[in-house]
Amino acid sequence: MKYDAKEFKKYPEIMNKEQMRIACHISKQTALYLLQFNLIPHTCTGKKTRCYAIKKSDVIAFMNDREVNPEKYIAPKNWYKYGSEMVRPYKIRIHPPCAKDEKKLRCYYESKLAVLPDVMDVAAAVDFTGYNRRTVCQWIR
Repeated sequence: MKYDAKEFKKYPEIMNKEQMRIACHISKQTALYLLQFNLIPHTCTGKKTRCYAIKKSDVIAFMNDREVNPEKYIAPKNWYKYGSEMVRPYKIRIHPPCAKDEKKLRCYYESKLAVLPDVMDVAAAVDFTGYNRRTVCQWIR
């Protein structure tokens, strides 16, 4: 969303979170993420509600920077809740560099497994693979 000067004239110089999110056309959860991780400069007033005070100039600077660097302001996928289902944190799994060549793949895993003991317990397998403990236990059965 591009910055529109006409639209921002109707907002006060010091905005709260609700006014900021409407002006930026973002959701409440995204606005909360941006404020909690200090991606938009603000002051916390200490109140229970409407506790964020955000300068209009900071919101305009955010909108201009979001046009240039949109990836900087993307909330992680586990930040949002979808219905009654809580999304679990995403685990980053490093994929081998050459998955199609079998010999290179074998060399890759041999070099990674060289530092580990010959017999691994479930916890070590979970740390190595990045998969859930339950998944590793199902592989063993």
